[in-house]
Amino acid sequence: MHDAMNLALFDFDGTLTDRELFPDFMRFAVTPRRLAIGRVLLAPLVIGYKLGLVNGRITRACIVAYAFRGRSQHELSDAGERFAREIIPAALRPEAMTRLQWHREQGDTVVVVSGAFDLYLSHWCAQHGVELTHHAREH
Repeated sequence: MHDAMNLALFDFDGTLTDRELFPDFMRFAVTPRRLAIGRVLLAPLVIGYKLGLVNGRITRACIVAYAFRGRSQHELSDAGERFAREIIPAALRPEAMTRLQWHREQGDTVVVVSGAFDLYLSHWCAQHGVELTHHAREH
């Protein structure tokens, strides 16, 4: 007789954390000057998103393209690793993390399912020994 392997799925933003962390990462990794200019340049796009007229993936892709233009992949990876280590812990829900740890102790396969930003989430998942998969997020 053998034990069946169980799969435990956790959403990241709003389940493991108390909020969506993409805005926090932008404030963490983007210079204040570029953030200020981006708020003006991208305002029509963001308003369209909030009104439900523009797809969330498109909005996020445009924000990211503007915010990180000219930055190397190494710089961005480093920012994601520091964000995962320094900022994410304060946003984690203790009860959700207790449940995640319980599943790990049972030998279950733990997978974080998220539309969150890979630059920090991949580092966080690696730090916690869990797998990452993405789901498309429209809004």
